[in-house]
Amino acid sequence: MNNEKNGKVAIVILQVMVGIGLAVGITVLEAYVFTQLWLWFVVPLGLSALSLTHSLGVMIVFDFILFSISIVLSRIADSTKTLNDDKDKYSTFINTIEKSITSTTCILMLWLFGYIVSLFM
Repeated sequence: MNNEKNGKVAIVILQVMVGIGLAVGITVLEAYVFTQLWLWFVVPLGLSALSLTHSLGVMIVFDFILFSISIVLSRIADSTKTLNDDKDKYSTFINTIEKSITSTTCILMLWLFGYIVSLFM
């Protein structure tokens, strides 16, 4: 029984490690493609070329802006739903708390990623 539990834990750890590896790899690929697109289409307009780390930083800024917009739109949708459906205020309150925690966590993760990328500049 204990070996079975250890095997499941090992699988979960492996899945997390593979997931992190894929996320890092895909992010670096995205930054490389962004750097190339910037080089092809923006540099001819007179702006400087971007390094890979600067591309990561710019992508984090764009992600932050888009995430902030999605939070605002989600809150507007929730407020109109609350106005239309006032039956279960407790579940609406819990849902609001969950979304606030999730959005705060995502903002802090973007901040952390931005800090890590800035260390390589």
